[in-house]
Amino acid sequence: MTLEITNDPFDNPSGEENKKKPLYIVGIGASAGGLDSLEKFFRNMPPDRDLAFVIVQHLSPDFKSLMGELLSRYTAMAIHRVTDGIQVEANAIYLIPPRKDMVLIDGHLHITDFGDSDSLHLSIDTFFRSLAREAGDKAVAIIMSGTGSDGSRSLQEIEQFNGLIMVQDPKSAAFDGMPRSAIATNCVDLVGSAKELAARLVGYCESVRKIPVPPADTSFSTTNTSTLHQILSLLHETVGHDFTNYKESTILRRIGRRMRINDVDNMADYLQYLRQTPAEHNALFRDFLISVTNFFRDPEAFHAVQELVIQKLIAEKSPTEQLRIWVPGCASGEEAYSLAMLLNEAMEAEQVVHDIQIFATDLDQEALSFAQRGFYTDAIVGEVPGDRLLRHFTKASGGYQIKKALREQILFANHNLISDPPFSRLDFISCRNLLIYLDRELQEKILELFHYALLPGGYLLLG
Repeated sequence: MTLEITNDPFDNPSGEENKKKPLYIVGIGASAGGLDSLEKFFRNMPPDRDLAFVIVQHLSPDFKSLMGELLSRYTAMAIHRVTDGIQVEANAIYLIPPRKDMVLIDGHLHITDFGDSDSLHLSIDTFFRSLAREAGDKAVAIIMSGTGSDGSRSLQEIEQFNGLIMVQDPKSAAFDGMPRSAIATNCVDLVGSAKELAARLVGYCESVRKIPVPPADTSFSTTNTSTLHQILSLLHETVGHDFTNYKESTILRRIGRRMRINDVDNMADYLQYLRQTPAEHNALFRDFLISVTNFFRDPEAFHAVQELVIQKLIAEKSPTEQLRIWVPGCASGEEAYSLAMLLNEAMEAEQVVHDIQIFATDLDQEALSFAQRGFYTDAIVGEVPGDRLLRHFTKASGGYQIKKALREQILFANHNLISDPPFSRLDFISCRNLLIYLDRELQEKILELFHYALLPGGYLLLG
């Protein structure tokens, strides 16, 4: 078999019109031990399923990678070493060069140099984030063997855009750091050996042809309404939460996604599958609770909060008054901790001390347990400036631990914003990633609830 690696892999006499767009763009992140995993994966991946594979592997600048030559033994797909601006085509594999970051923009791959900095480079996270934004529900992210945690911080965004997330079983990986870190995010759809992941991906793509993704304006009236309500009723009974006031398009897309993952052809069969598979109840529940969060996500918003809210609260409150803040839909805790950092930094700057109480709530108990631990992987160095890492975190093996004093200012609690009593006498509420999933009637109800919970002159931040 001849290896095809060229600076212009699409230079063919047939012209641009013969380039075939991929059905899905599959990003694969790998590090130490990844070559063996990739060989087993592509040995079992048919070359003609209209998929494009983009491999992001950690490579030493002095190491001449033989990956292309080795993979060519197991696949008939064209293999390209990425050059800046290369177009992504179906039935092809793309390899990142050493010491490069890579992003996907308008169906083309763009690369940039690392530069001279010795700081941690998270090339897999960088690519996966662009993959989520550009490919949406046509994105597949796969984490294979490797050390560290690169790739894990971007999985929330793949999930938010309805992409598929697959991870090599740590037991089958030569190095289990990256797979375990990915699984710990609770965003992963499928776990298996490299061979099993190839088979599941083929099955997923075949199911898509039978179960198309519904458009964003799809409503219950265009589907089997009775079956949908039975699914929501069953979920209400088993997990205790009612999703009937969530946006119809969101509900349908998430159910359709679970159907494709489980290779179920229609809604009635999925209802039966739910009844027979208790573990699927929690999987569907967590799919409905998509939440994307990072430390200081949207820096402009946090700058505005610091200037317009926190500094005023610190200046106007007497030292005997408690500062009370609520973060509903807190997910894994980064936003609540970010606000706590800003509050403590403002108090230090003004040389004042206030009792701070932040209520951080969510429906997802697994996410809350993660947040309470306050331990985050090394990947957060791209989100938290170095001075804040030193001030608010303690370095530990594999990541950073929020310092105890900061953790004690936050109460993480399981709370249903719709049905549970709200908190009260609040100075500030930050609800940035929740209302967009709810219908108009419920949005208005929650805004009234926030008005009740806030003190006169209190602040509300929405996404």
